[in-house]
Amino acid sequence: MKRSWYREGKYQGFDILNEKYYVIFKGINISFMQKIKIKEGAKIDDYKAYGSLTNRVDEFLQETKPLVSGLKNCTIWMINSTATGGGVAEMLPSQIRIIRSLGVKIEWMTIEATDKS
Repeated sequence: MKRSWYREGKYQGFDILNEKYYVIFKGINISFMQKIKIKEGAKIDDYKAYGSLTNRVDEFLQETKPLVSGLKNCTIWMINSTATGGGVAEMLPSQIRIIRSLGVKIEWMTIEATDKS
């Protein structure tokens, strides 16, 4: 497995197969970031199958159209402390799938401190 080290200001890290994992030095605390892969699941059009949601989905698509065009060359990064358990970790996969189905690039990373203090 090929690893390459780099330094960007106060950040150091390594790149494994073009996915960067950062090591952030804050005194003696070291934190690792890991990219989370999102499994396939329901996309925005799948919610139209529920008759009561059809109009809401159409409204959502119309309202988000100008916002999506403004994010064309951007990546949204969702960063939190865990990929399992807890509300954020439970909601993010479905939200990310919906946002991706709009054509927006969005990624999820978790950050973990190795110093337990």
